[in-house]
Amino acid sequence: MSVPQPDPQLISRALRSVGRSFYGGCLANLASAPMGKGHNNEGRPFDIETACYLKPIFAAYDNPAVHKIVIKAGVKTVKSFAAEIMAGHYICHGNGDVAIYFGSGDVADDQATTRIVDYYRGIPSFKSKLATISNRFDITNGAIKFPDKTLRILPANLANTQGLNLGCVVVCDAFVTGADGMIDQAIARTTQYPEDKKIILESQGGEEGFDFDRHYDDTNQAELHVICPCCGKPQIFNWKGWYRLREDGTAAGFKRGDNAKLESGEYDERAILRDTHYECFDCRERWMDTPETRAKLDESSHYISSRTTALPGNVGFNFPQWINRRLPWGQMMLDYLKALQYKQRLGVAEPLKLWWQKTAARTWAKDIDAPRAPVVMGSYDVKEKIPDEVCRVMAVDCQQDDAATAASGKSTMGHFWFVARAIDKSGNMFQLARGYATSAAEWQEVQKKLEISNENVGVDGGFWRSEVIDLAAKHFADYPRNVRKHGRWIKQTMLFTYTVLVGSGKRISWKHNDGRHRSVSPMQPQSRRVQWQGNPLDLKIPLYEWSNLSVKDQLSELIRGGEGRVQFKSLSRSNLTEAALLKEAGNLTYENQMACEYRTQKKNGEPYWEKSRPDNHYWDCEAMCLVLFGLGGFLGIAAAPETEKAEG
Repeated sequence: MSVPQPDPQLISRALRSVGRSFYGGCLANLASAPMGKGHNNEGRPFDIETACYLKPIFAAYDNPAVHKIVIKAGVKTVKSFAAEIMAGHYICHGNGDVAIYFGSGDVADDQATTRIVDYYRGIPSFKSKLATISNRFDITNGAIKFPDKTLRILPANLANTQGLNLGCVVVCDAFVTGADGMIDQAIARTTQYPEDKKIILESQGGEEGFDFDRHYDDTNQAELHVICPCCGKPQIFNWKGWYRLREDGTAAGFKRGDNAKLESGEYDERAILRDTHYECFDCRERWMDTPETRAKLDESSHYISSRTTALPGNVGFNFPQWINRRLPWGQMMLDYLKALQYKQRLGVAEPLKLWWQKTAARTWAKDIDAPRAPVVMGSYDVKEKIPDEVCRVMAVDCQQDDAATAASGKSTMGHFWFVARAIDKSGNMFQLARGYATSAAEWQEVQKKLEISNENVGVDGGFWRSEVIDLAAKHFADYPRNVRKHGRWIKQTMLFTYTVLVGSGKRISWKHNDGRHRSVSPMQPQSRRVQWQGNPLDLKIPLYEWSNLSVKDQLSELIRGGEGRVQFKSLSRSNLTEAALLKEAGNLTYENQMACEYRTQKKNGEPYWEKSRPDNHYWDCEAMCLVLFGLGGFLGIAAAPETEKAEG
């Protein structure tokens, strides 16, 4: 893979900022300053070697090109203290005023008087700055006025963001601001320090639509990874394993132990506290919950960006409570199981919501614990023909071309997501390619390389139907086919176009000529006049509607698999092109796109598939692949209930 070229403007800024590089780095603040009250550290300085997962955060702060740091972390991970360390360093060595915001006035006053300033007084450079203050009235609970700058510790509200010019903004427990715009207003006060500003936001997970979570989404979204103490393989340190299954369908992640339940069905709490462990994805060894194991994982901690398209100046870190080497895992597992049980039995989600936000450091969404169809990544060679292959198809999801839309003033199709699959005679399905294309020519090149005929290509016509039909008419092709006429087989040239597929969220079936209800409509031919061999031709382009509910129900069951069922395998990242790798980041990874919808019910009890976020392109492509296989007669598309309602 080629290395992305650096932005010349960012290089120029970095070079101009060399003379302003922070003296000594912010970790120097830890060398001798006692942690102060409330940290249960007996007045000793903070030992960064006991929280190695914080080192990359401090390194990001010391980078002059980084201006916004967003920390989404579990409680009891000293994330607030880390933010205070960086703010303390800026006070001593940065340019411009500093404001530290807390959730309320009482909290701000308490933190200022009992902890923050008390800690700062132990920093030699801060103590030296205090000596420059000649007027004792310049030191109050809410502000310390130095000759060159002012430190303010304030409640997080819109009024306290007005009339200030700030070089450094710190918002602690930022989720409490909700969606009131306070964070944006505070950040807007740093415009006079474009090269020197530091914006530091820290919080547990919030809720969808909260300003803090929006700012985290604007970063590179670096996820915590650790190295297995047994096999030495790195992996994301996540709670659940459904996001990434092994080829045999099993998952890694935290496990409650083999003896977690009693015969009565209740949990054996002592067994859970004793036996909770983490199972390695690669070697399957159990990481038992011991201080030695937790220390090794902390020492190996590192971060991998899940959004490579973020601006270099915006960095984000996501780490859960279980990375803290002082906290046993068993209690976290027990709290999770109780919260989950409470929701299942009583329908009350609040304890589970708090667990995901505070312990797992995740943004709460109503579907966060909804069952997903997990993806199995295969180890087959896509360069070789699938054994016993009977058909291969390609599905294309259409997206807007932003540049063309801006130029024309109307929404214009031009970018695409695509998936290609093969099916064998037993019904097993293997992904041959997937990716993102900035033109039709790009995915057509993949189609040509995989030798997929036009009749087996389905293009989404849900939004730009007329444009998709025009595309199909423009790219029709002739193929020789053996056709039986008058009792004998003859070779005849036949014309094939792409198939236009339109998903329907209203229908669950259509009645066909044979009287049966199916989840795909009868063909609805669309006419376009084209030129072929110098003559005008009325070309018939096939269009089918398909039931979103029925087809995705079947897709979910296929992916979930199980003993005796057909296999549904997808490509590992090692098989992707460079362009696909760059695009598949954050919410756009294949695994995340395949988990962006969940099955639920409307108020009237009708089932449907709901989006938890809009990035469902691969999910729709895979559904269209099933439709294409079904149209070719290679699998039985699930018939919908034969009711009058199905006809409506």
